[in-house]
Amino acid sequence: MIAAALVKEPDLVIADEPTTALDATVQAQVLRLLTELQREMGMAVVLVTHDFGVVSQMCSRVVVMYRGRVVEQGSAAEVLTAARHPYARALVASVPRMDDTPGSRLPTVPETVASLMGPLDEEALSDPTLRVPSAGEARSDGPEDTAAGVPGPRAPFGRSPGAADGVGGAEGGAPGIGKGRAGEKTTPLLSARDLTVTFPGRIGRAPLRAVDGVSFDIAPGESFGLVGESGSGKSTISRVLLGLRRPDDGSVVFDGEDITRPTRRRGRAPAIQMVFQDPYGSLNPDRRIGHTIGAPLALHTDLSRTERRERVAALLTEVGLDPALADAYPDELSGGMRQRVGIARALALEPRLLVADEPVSALDVSVQAQVLNLLTELRRSRGLAMLFVSHDLTVVRHMCSRIAVLHQGRIVEVGERDQIMERPVSDHTRALLDAMPALAHHPV
Repeated sequence: MIAAALVKEPDLVIADEPTTALDATVQAQVLRLLTELQREMGMAVVLVTHDFGVVSQMCSRVVVMYRGRVVEQGSAAEVLTAARHPYARALVASVPRMDDTPGSRLPTVPETVASLMGPLDEEALSDPTLRVPSAGEARSDGPEDTAAGVPGPRAPFGRSPGAADGVGGAEGGAPGIGKGRAGEKTTPLLSARDLTVTFPGRIGRAPLRAVDGVSFDIAPGESFGLVGESGSGKSTISRVLLGLRRPDDGSVVFDGEDITRPTRRRGRAPAIQMVFQDPYGSLNPDRRIGHTIGAPLALHTDLSRTERRERVAALLTEVGLDPALADAYPDELSGGMRQRVGIARALALEPRLLVADEPVSALDVSVQAQVLNLLTELRRSRGLAMLFVSHDLTVVRHMCSRIAVLHQGRIVEVGERDQIMERPVSDHTRALLDAMPALAHHPV
């Protein structure tokens, strides 16, 4: 695509989210290429992006837009370090950083939907609720102001926040594998052992081993990160855990039962649920939101239609949405609201393990912060274990207490968050860390 854009040797190239769907190492290669081509050809580049790390690395000047209007512009250094407008400041502050307290609440820009509240005018954009912490001021760990003004997530029926299964609370509250509270031994909720998945090769080509002898454990209430480049096997492992793909070899033991056996998997299906990468593609555009969330309840419970409607309303409230949205269709919602619907659907059957497969990679930075805050609160209030799959090490660091790094279908490193981030053993882990764009200004 870059080559096609350069055929006529243009004076200006518009790069519209050129690296959004790429992992860290490929993103670094593409950005390096764009920088080299810009210098060699003397062309100007307009980079359209929501990634402030990319802005910091690539741009000399920045324009911040909201609802079709410019609300801030200036040098990259000024905008990234001393933005004047509350909206621009909120955007910059909502980006997870390597020096953040993991698990703390990220500052957010209130998500406003035109169909519900109308566009924000200049007065609304200057509202104190858009205020973000100033330099040296701690980020709040209090409850989040969620979409449509609904209070933050609450505990499910019969549970109190932070009390479910004795798990939750402070940052890092999820136990490390093999250790529970006060250091006692904890039986893993899920144990994957020697998982192997091979895809047949095309004619004349050898089979592809997508997953090669992968083993890991997830403790009750733990948030476990699975990191790797595109094609490393992350999504294939997720599909195995969900029973959507049978491994060629190995086992997955969930709550004491091997769920790679189909008869066992059927009985455990409600206990493991997934939040998908594409919030729009994972929802049926012809079904109302209430039907989508209520479908698992109709299939797996004996609730009456009235009881299902009540449960759907409670789930929408729990994820920060107005229960009236049960009658809406997916195309009437924003990307962040659709992802909240996907989370509500995943929670409908009270799972014990949530598999979040790149849940924020398709979202802009402000909505990403809201969804990450929501997942953190839900994990703590419900005592959920979570497998967080991503190529973004900054996000994984913020969300997870332990991390496994995948490369070409194998786990090359697994350990506690601080060890992986600060003292990596594997060359591949170091390469992933080096490829991450930092939120600091380095003018082109």
